Amino acid sequence: QMANSPAVAAYQAFAEAFAALAGDPSAFSRFEPIVRASTNPFVIVSYLHTAATLAENAGRTVEARRLLEDAIGFVEKDAESLHDSQNVLEWRDQLQSCYRDLTRVSLLQNDTIGAYRTWQHFLRADEALQGFRDIPAAGIAGDPATVFSFARLGNRYGVWVRSGDNIRFTWVNRDASTIDRLVRYYAALCSDPGASWELVQAAGKPLRSELLGFALQGVPKNRLLLLQPDGELARLPWASLLLD
Repeated sequence: QMANSPAVAAYQAFAEAFAALAGDPSAFSRFEPIVRASTNPFVIVSYLHTAATLAENAGRTVEARRLLEDAIGFVEKDAESLHDSQNVLEWRDQLQSCYRDLTRVSLLQNDTIGAYRTWQHFLRADEALQGFRDIPAAGIAGDPATVFSFARLGNRYGVWVRSGDNIRFTWVNRDASTIDRLVRYYAALCSDPGASWELVQAAGKPLRSELLGFALQGVPKNRLLLLQPDGELARLPWASLLLD
């Protein structure tokens, strides 16, 4: 037993969130009164995110989407000042987690375009939290380039291909952990001056197939390509992968 205080209540709230997600339904009922009495914004966002996850797990994707949008709105209402906050890293983590889940829920609802817009909004919101300004949107209508946007959503990577007003989406076949492992191996080979070109090609072949096979379908030769990698994909020397 511990004396009641805002700090103790906050820790209890996070513990109840983890318990609820682990399958203890009574934990969520213990979570709600803590939230109602709390002024801690991280507690409130955690509550909304936990409720969204439980709704998604129960197949209530419309409710999950609304709760995630509420959580994101709660963070972004003070976005102008958050990049100067001492808690900016925590806010970025909260925002990223909510946006990834919202993007994935949109895809579960077969809303490919909405998911793409959500992901682009996240990329700009994350840059804004880091203090960047005047961030251009990617792949605007009429842009002569083809934009490949990758996103790690749960245990898989997804990729959108945008050419002008046309947007295609697919999931990468292999799970994200396998892709990440292949990426790290390939990147290490490319940075090794002693690695043979044949070994580099062999390591890059499955990555090229998984990440670019669908994306390059129908893209005219010599067209300008713009890449938005995510997660471990940022390690990739993409130019060498395109030459494999």
